[in-house]
Amino acid sequence: KFICPTASTIPVTINMGYRMPAWYDITSLSEFDKEDKTGIMRSVSHIHGLIAEEEKSVPSDKIFVGGFSQGGAIALYSGLTYKNKLAGLTSDIDVILTYPLLINLLLTYLLNYGS
Repeated sequence: KFICPTASTIPVTINMGYRMPAWYDITSLSEFDKEDKTGIMRSVSHIHGLIAEEEKSVPSDKIFVGGFSQGGAIALYSGLTYKNKLAGLTSDIDVILTYPLLINLLLTYLLNYGS
């Protein structure tokens, strides 16, 4: 079974406030600017909810989470902070989020970058 959630349509500051699908707001491309922690945590909470719903019929150690771009960042953050160990993660993460509390230290992951 595959579940492919789509980000909500929100105004994205770096794109002059244009409303578009995004998991969180991006204010600039500088690594020194503040992250949209509220938007990130809202998205992580949503993914945690999807995982919890799946856990009603599938053990968490059989659930694999992945994503692309912002979705990859949210997938990685969600998987690393989920209360139960997951089967694994995959991401093309090209953004750095504040390091989460690494609850799933023995988690299998595949991290991709580039084309």
